[in-house]
Amino acid sequence: KGLVACSWLWCVCADYDPKNLLPDGRPAHWAFTQGTLNWLAIRANFPNNAHPLIPVEGSLLDSLLDTALFYSDSSWGKLSFNFTFPPIANVTTPATSSTADSIKRESLAAMSYLNYTYCGWPCSSPKAKPGKFDAVLVAFYPSPPVVDWAGLGVVGNGFTWTIYPTSAGILEHEIGHNFGMGHGKTTKCRIGDIAYNTPDYEGFSRMAAGGTVYRSDPSSRFTENGHFDPSCKHWFGWIE
Repeated sequence: KGLVACSWLWCVCADYDPKNLLPDGRPAHWAFTQGTLNWLAIRANFPNNAHPLIPVEGSLLDSLLDTALFYSDSSWGKLSFNFTFPPIANVTTPATSSTADSIKRESLAAMSYLNYTYCGWPCSSPKAKPGKFDAVLVAFYPSPPVVDWAGLGVVGNGFTWTIYPTSAGILEHEIGHNFGMGHGKTTKCRIGDIAYNTPDYEGFSRMAAGGTVYRSDPSSRFTENGHFDPSCKHWFGWIE
């Protein structure tokens, strides 16, 4: 019998179980942690929006490229990101009453109409639906008090929300949730009994207030990048 590891929403048994392997023989969860992930970067626009439309250039593009560098470094080059920027997604629910779920649902519907289709999982995963994109990020202007967070990531699935303007620190962290990690999931948390949303951010991992990579500061790649816990990197297939 295979051992079960459930740090992802799809629980993956021991690698020798053929039901949990990709066609090339790799563990199924590596569909999200290795190779190139095709991201659909959506810019949502609310009705009666008082803000200008979110541009690709500037905060959004810079933060995504910094995040791509962070994950390339953390994976030792085994993971890369490719970003597609479709036209603005006009959602129908006003900003003052939108929720994360309504923004997701209406943004994906707008994109599907334009033939930008999300697989629901990494497109090479056995669970994937027909589509073009492995993961989705949607950016929008904040609408407090409905939205009182800077970013939100589905744990174990490739969907992330971020308010605009955003930052590399936000995206690196929220995408870490997509990879199945909670807050503070570092060696310290594995040794002690620390809750998922612990306030004890020890700074050793990007999931626990560790450093951020900026392309404009090459030294940040080596002095501030907390990356992730080695046990996580091993699970992702980034280190032996």
